[in-house]
Amino acid sequence: MVTCQNERSQIQNKAFAMGVLKSRLYEMELARRAEEIDELRGPKTDIGFGNQIRSYVLYPYQMVKDLRTGVETGNVDSVLSDARWRVYVRDALLIILGSAVFAVGVDCFEVPNGLAAGGVTGLATVFYALAGAAGFYLPVGMQTIVMNVFLLLLVIRSGNRGYIVRTIAGIIACGLFTDALVPVLPVLGNGDLLLCSLWGGVITGIGLGLVFRTGGNTGGTDIVAQLIAKRLGMPLGTAVMLVDGAIIALSAPVFSIENALYAAIAMYICGKVIDAVVDGPRAERAAYIISERHAEIANAIMYDLNRGCTELQARGVWSGNDRPVLFCVLGRSQTPRLKQIVSEADPEAIVIISEVHEAFGEGFGSIEG
Repeated sequence: MVTCQNERSQIQNKAFAMGVLKSRLYEMELARRAEEIDELRGPKTDIGFGNQIRSYVLYPYQMVKDLRTGVETGNVDSVLSDARWRVYVRDALLIILGSAVFAVGVDCFEVPNGLAAGGVTGLATVFYALAGAAGFYLPVGMQTIVMNVFLLLLVIRSGNRGYIVRTIAGIIACGLFTDALVPVLPVLGNGDLLLCSLWGGVITGIGLGLVFRTGGNTGGTDIVAQLIAKRLGMPLGTAVMLVDGAIIALSAPVFSIENALYAAIAMYICGKVIDAVVDGPRAERAAYIISERHAEIANAIMYDLNRGCTELQARGVWSGNDRPVLFCVLGRSQTPRLKQIVSEADPEAIVIISEVHEAFGEGFGSIEG
């Protein structure tokens, strides 16, 4: 029961009392829904020893125990090294596959048609053409390996052993594949520079992207671009395009201005494809939702979309009223379902959806991967 005698007018008292009643009923509804959510989640335990999924003891004795099944083993090295070896094998396969794909794009479309699409490979393409005009053969792949000997100093100074190993592997694999596949690959494009720039950019971008996904690269100006991207926080493909622009300009006197312009197209496409391959097809979306029925929407996000949801406390500047803002990160394919959930719960809700460059943690990828 709610009563109010603050005003002389009974109409005003009734309106105020009705507002208080609605507020209390709303709080009771929120509490009821919170209890339902807690019941669905199950009991919570403290974050501490004995409540984790798996425990590791490395000193004074060694033991790994899965607390869910009770299985335990004293061979800690095999448990810890098993995951590392899977990563090493995956990275090796990606480097080999990416290098081979990159070599196909270079040997079939770019080098034979005079497209020096940036990087050490583009510079090697210029030297290859100059050497051919002088009457001797200068392999593109071998040039890239030799040039990278000097640029490897930048990698070694980074101090990351895994990055150094992956980069050296990428340099050698790309150089060897580029030269080894020349006798067996056909020259494609028939002199159509637009076709060659399009397909050359796509194929080389796929190859470089696969190598970059391992955390290494193929050397050359890619080393410089990757270090710039890390330092400035820009997309990797954009950094590659900036560094390679100067090399494309240098190729114009050797081939032609037209070739240089088409090489720029190949470089641009390559950079965009690199970003797509490195980020992967599962680009996430971040959603901010402002609604009076936020509890119902949050419940649907957690149990319909199976996504986590965070409630942020905010205040409207114009109204001065406190209202929660829901924040969640979800996959691209889940975005239409989120819109449907919000539309059904509150058609007047404010929804802001933006693209997320990367997302790590539970439900996403490992920050170390």
